[in-house]
Amino acid sequence: MKDSLNQIWRLVAKGFCLFALFAAVSALAQIKPMTPPPAAANSGDSAEEENPESLIEPWEVRKKEMEKFQKATLDAKRNEVKEIITEYKTVEFIKSQIRRRINTPIMGDFRILRIPGIEIDWSNYNQDPPKSKETIVDDIRNEAIDHAYEKIRPDERAQAILDTADERFRMVQINERVTLQLRQGRGAAAFIDNQPLRGINDERVQLGSRFIIREDLDEADQALFYPDVNARVKEAYITNSLGKIEVEMESMIAQECYERTASGFLENNYIPDITKPNASLRTAKPEYWVPKSSFVRRIRNILIDIQIDAYEKSKEFEEIMNQQGYYYVPTEDKRGMEWVDTIEMAERKAKEVASQVMNPEDGTMGPPGMGPEPGMPPSGMPPGGMAPSPTRR
Repeated sequence: MKDSLNQIWRLVAKGFCLFALFAAVSALAQIKPMTPPPAAANSGDSAEEENPESLIEPWEVRKKEMEKFQKATLDAKRNEVKEIITEYKTVEFIKSQIRRRINTPIMGDFRILRIPGIEIDWSNYNQDPPKSKETIVDDIRNEAIDHAYEKIRPDERAQAILDTADERFRMVQINERVTLQLRQGRGAAAFIDNQPLRGINDERVQLGSRFIIREDLDEADQALFYPDVNARVKEAYITNSLGKIEVEMESMIAQECYERTASGFLENNYIPDITKPNASLRTAKPEYWVPKSSFVRRIRNILIDIQIDAYEKSKEFEEIMNQQGYYYVPTEDKRGMEWVDTIEMAERKAKEVASQVMNPEDGTMGPPGMGPEPGMPPSGMPPGGMAPSPTRR
């Protein structure tokens, strides 16, 4: 009996020793050195093993590696998609969108490219414009000016106006007969019919036997007798007549430019920018036109991006990332989603567990002020309201 008791006490003592040793090892494992151990100098040996915790890189460094892998995977997929969505297939897609009159926010309004009587040549979709838009506009305007000069002949008409002015505003000489209507005059007395000029002074004119006050004559009639009025009226007539020729010239030039500029852009491999609401196959404004080759490349890039976006959200891409130890999880602020690695997931889980606090009222784990789940006993209380077993001493 005594030997049995001694044997039991020896087993209990050994158990306490093992427990103390385990507790000491656990405590040491949680202690991190304040400074890293010095590296062995001038030695090719690596006798000391590195601290396993030093192999765990910070999340910022690991995140760059993850993003690098993610980008490489998407770039490889993009190259595959580029082999499928060629520029030729993009042009066929554009044609179908024009036929169907499609208007999309991301690509633009294809309805702009469909007007009866105007056909777009897509055979040169991959050729850069042979002329700049500025050169096209200048060339067409210069040709329009030449055409207007040939038709209107402004120089000849201007000379005719000068000759007409000299004849029209020739001043009346003494004894030359004049016919005119007095200003605001009424009845037969207001009409001067074929009366000779007898004399002139600053205040009046004598026509036949009648003396006409200067203010009773219109300005055009005063120009027949007074040099200062004649010069002013003649100059106004010439300026007004020449201005009409200039307006006629500019109108004809503008009309030809409007009619030819749009077709000039089309002939030089430009196309309306369908992202601009005011663009048109008939507009002559250069800012609404873009190179056809650039237009096709833009639509192609959009089609490729759509495929890549769909692939990035696909199960296939998720599986590839998972195989590398990356997972798509909510962000820490729960406002979005992001890719993280296994280590980051573990660290976030540890932070979440560490953020839990012991409720002093009932001994449960959770944020302050939260008790146990409804219907559940406090921590440490056996189910059914049973009292805990007494502790052995």
